[in-house]
This record gives sequence, C-alpha cells and structure tokens, in this order.
Amino acid sequence: MALLIQNTYQFKFDPAAKMPFTDVNESMASYEAIQAMTQQGITLGVSETTFGPSMNMNRYSFSVFLARAENPLLFK
Repeated sequence: MALLIQNTYQFKFDPAAKMPFTDVNESMASYEAIQAMTQQGITLGVSETTFGPSMNMNRYSFSVFLARAENPLLFK
C-alpha cells in the first residue's frame, strides 16, 4: 500500500531523517515510501513507534490513506 501511494503521488521527503517506527527497516522495499508518507502526515502508524507493516489493512484504513494523500489537511 505504501509503495502504491508513494509511486502515485511522489511525496518529497528527507531520506536522512530518522524513521520513527521500530518495525520498519532499511532493507524493506517500502522503507522510503513509509518514510515519505510519515513525513507528509499521511500515516501515523499503529502507535508512535510501530507502523505494522505485516498487519492486514482494511478498506477503512486504505481509504484514510488515500484521503490524506489527496488532501493532507482533511483530518487536521
């Protein structure tokens, strides 16, 4: 999901910034996508330190990601 959204929207991000999620590591294909979406406020993770990359995603969560990608101010 993170790769799909990042490839579509091409969010700018700082690759040198610290990843806040302990369950996301640099060897993951989606690492930069998750980093970009976190920096842009599109994802908040399942907690302050956990993203949950192996968790199943429901339609509600995916819809929120898409809505935030289209309009980051929507939920602020």
